[in-house]
Amino acid sequence: MTSEMENIVLSHLRAIRASQGELCGRVSSIERQLATIHTDMANVRADIANTHRRLDNHAERLDRIERRLELVD
Repeated sequence: MTSEMENIVLSHLRAIRASQGELCGRVSSIERQLATIHTDMANVRADIANTHRRLDNHAERLDRIERRLELVD
């Protein structure tokens, strides 16, 4: 290969390496964002479960109150 041809090949390889470096950075950023989303979703699920538990407790209390006041049909 001639020197000029080697320079062109090296130039292209450097461009490919730079592009690959950018992609790796973007993928790492996306992975971090995805991990954050997973954590947030787990927290939302826990909050929903807690809300359901509290609603169940309120329903039980309301039933007990209705029975005591003889409001049950």
